[in-house]
Amino acid sequence: MTDWQRIRRLLQLALLAFFPLLSSAQDEDLVHHSLRVILDPHSSYITVTDTITLPDGAASGSRAFLLNDQLRVTASSIPVAIAGRSDSSTAIGINSTGADLASSNRYQFTMPGQGIRQLELSYEGSIFQAAQQTSAQYSQSFSETSGIINEQGVYLNGASLWVPNFEQGLISFDLSVEFTPAAEDWTV
Repeated sequence: MTDWQRIRRLLQLALLAFFPLLSSAQDEDLVHHSLRVILDPHSSYITVTDTITLPDGAASGSRAFLLNDQLRVTASSIPVAIAGRSDSSTAIGINSTGADLASSNRYQFTMPGQGIRQLELSYEGSIFQAAQQTSAQYSQSFSETSGIINEQGVYLNGASLWVPNFEQGLISFDLSVEFTPAAEDWTV
């Protein structure tokens, strides 16, 4: 297996590392993300369009989510506003023993009610947190990062906050990934 094949394989595994329940169907009690992702590994850049479906009980009133502060919202079907920086720095969920949580902004929005449960959100930016050794170097220790996109590969875990985090635990999702023309030889 060549280095590029290993990198591509790592990319496949890394994109899936964020999602603990690959086989879960969309559940009415979970936030569902329908993610369309475009990656440009040469410039460490990600562009995402996320159609978010909220659970029935959360489809009205004020809501909030965390998003990596290196990503900027470019469009939204419902107005969203930065409500401040997140004060959390500890990784969450399956990443609770891994890298620190990426610095993030807290966004707020108000669902209009009237049976509307979806928010379409587009955002983009660069994710590149260099891998760091978090403990003494032993022969089997390794460096950790919450997220990195570069020419050597792509790794995005939940702590990178590349998917809006409503701080509710489990989610359901579907995901499609494309690459920019500059990375046309990459595959998922």
